[in-house]
Amino acid sequence: LASSASADAVFQANTQLSQAGGNVGQAVADMTLRIDTTSAEEAMVAFERDKNNLFFEPETGYFNTQGKNAFDSAGAASKSLNDIKKQYGDTLNSSARAMFDGVADTHISKSQVDITRHSAKGMKAWEVATINAQVESAALIWNQPETLNVQNALGRQAVIDSAEKEGIGAEATNEKLQTYDSAFASTAISAAISSSAAEGKELLDKHGSKLEGTSRVKMENMLAKRVKTEKIQIDSQRAVLSGAALADAYEDRSAIRDEVNKIDDADLRGKTMKEAMRQFDIKRKAESEEQKASFEDAESHIFDGGSAETFQAQDPEGWGKLSAKQKGNIESGKSTATDWNAFSDLMVLPKAQLRDINPTDHFHQLAPAERAKLV
Repeated sequence: LASSASADAVFQANTQLSQAGGNVGQAVADMTLRIDTTSAEEAMVAFERDKNNLFFEPETGYFNTQGKNAFDSAGAASKSLNDIKKQYGDTLNSSARAMFDGVADTHISKSQVDITRHSAKGMKAWEVATINAQVESAALIWNQPETLNVQNALGRQAVIDSAEKEGIGAEATNEKLQTYDSAFASTAISAAISSSAAEGKELLDKHGSKLEGTSRVKMENMLAKRVKTEKIQIDSQRAVLSGAALADAYEDRSAIRDEVNKIDDADLRGKTMKEAMRQFDIKRKAESEEQKASFEDAESHIFDGGSAETFQAQDPEGWGKLSAKQKGNIESGKSTATDWNAFSDLMVLPKAQLRDINPTDHFHQLAPAERAKLV
């Protein structure tokens, strides 16, 4: 019985030692896992920090690049991302690295999608800017045929290169080329029309076949407006010159009307008639004012004791401006008294008819107070 008890005690002791050893081993394994996990997490935090700097640093961050630079930098950004992963992965043991790589690879996969999207967006923006620059250049070189053709060819090639990168196929490429050719031709034709209707028509006749439907209508409307504008300008210039010449050449309105009515173009005839009458009114007003001043000077000369002869000697030009009746009045040496019958006849005339009367022709019949009313 004593032997049996001893054996049981030894068995129990051995069992307890085995359990204690197992607990210690598990504790070590747990601690090792915690250390590896923490190391992997620290490496992941550092990886994220450097990744964000790579992408978003204000001066050099990849996602702050634009246009062709974004496309050209995409490969370097991808390589740098993998280099950062390797940099921190190399500091870890195999267990920690396995945990780190799993998370880092997920981040890298997502970032690669973002890089590809940003690269494509940058390339598209660069291609659009390049093509637009070629289109805009047409406005500057529309009157240089050889240079215009060269720039058009460069733009077409940019469209083709862009289409090849997109892989859109021949049909879609041709549609893009047609749109480009239409935009390029529209810009050149628009600039030519702005220069003159004749130059615009010449370029429209030459390149109009390249225009898409709406663009052609737009250019034709623009040309029609330019033609109309130029005609208005030319007609107005001719009306001013012709009106001045007619007003200077004739002494009455009826003669001017007869000449103006010989003009075939209705618009030009109307403009010329209006301008000729305006110029004639200016001429008549100036002559009337000069004649009035000369007559009053002559009257004052007589009133001061002078004679018609002494006035002629003193102011021969002024004497020449007087009408025959005015000269007779001055030669009589008498002060002018109002002929009330004549004055009344003038005052009852319609305004349109009165306008055609030269007031100074009646100054010999009117005293200064009535002259002022007539003028």
